[in-house]
Amino acid sequence: MTNPFDPQNDHPGAGEQPQSMPPQGQQPQQPQQPAQPAYPQQPAQPVYPQQPTQPGYNQQPNPGAQQPGFGQQPNYGQAPQFGAQQPGYGAPAARTFGTFDAMESLSFGARMFGRDVVQWLIAGAIPAVVMIVAFIFGMVGITAMSDSATRGYSGGYYTYEEPSSAGVIFGGVGLGVFMLGMVVASALMIIYSLGVYRVSALVFNGQSFTWKDVYNLKGTGKLFGVIFLTALAVNVGMMLCILPGMVLAFLLVFAPAFAVLEPGRSLGDAFSRSLTLAKENVGPTLILVLLSAVIMWIASMIIIGSVLLAPVFAFAYGHAIRRAQNIPVPTV
Repeated sequence: MTNPFDPQNDHPGAGEQPQSMPPQGQQPQQPQQPAQPAYPQQPAQPVYPQQPTQPGYNQQPNPGAQQPGFGQQPNYGQAPQFGAQQPGYGAPAARTFGTFDAMESLSFGARMFGRDVVQWLIAGAIPAVVMIVAFIFGMVGITAMSDSATRGYSGGYYTYEEPSSAGVIFGGVGLGVFMLGMVVASALMIIYSLGVYRVSALVFNGQSFTWKDVYNLKGTGKLFGVIFLTALAVNVGMMLCILPGMVLAFLLVFAPAFAVLEPGRSLGDAFSRSLTLAKENVGPTLILVLLSAVIMWIASMIIIGSVLLAPVFAFAYGHAIRRAQNIPVPTV
């Protein structure tokens, strides 16, 4: 406190006491409150709008906003997508192939055979002719050997003399030609069977052919393996029990056609895809197999009938595969 009797009070600057008074309370520093523009960092509290982030943090403050965020349940709820994936997971249950009409396939095979009937007749006649010639030689040989023997009846007994040497020689030659001819005919039949499927693939791909192409073995290795293993499996199944053999014959009926129509796939794929197609089209496949068996049985009454009809079935099975794959087939 200042002494009112202090001579300094007479100093003209004593009137500035009101200004010096503030220094006592340092209330003048309150005007430094304008320096509180540091406080206007409270406007920087717009940084506080980080509180809006609190809704993001707890999401309790904005339960309503949560629902849209929670509405990402579609993402969480990929439960709906999960449900949709079940069909995807059930892809094994999804069909690999479409369907086909057995009658349409057989009709197509007959028309394709008729379109190139001359080439097929020449190709099919070769093993048939060899077989017929071998059969004739065999019959002649047996006849020569039997007729050269002398037979008679005397005293209640039949007599028999050894055949002549000429008859034995001629008969032996005839039987030898028969056996050799049957071996050659069998080999030609195997080649013909491979060629029929190979040529059918050429036709499905829009190419032409001649009878010589039927006996071209190029690219038939996989096809031979498929046919051999199919025949082996079916025969073993027949020996064990007839039913397994019949089931295997049914399921693997498309394997040779798959082997030539899909050359880029493996031998095992030909079996697996045939099995899948047959299982997915039990009715049409059963009709196709039964009708093929009946037609083949009737044709087998003619010596070369079954040989000539082989292309019909190759085209029919190829047509069924292409229809099931929704791939265009040649027009007749």
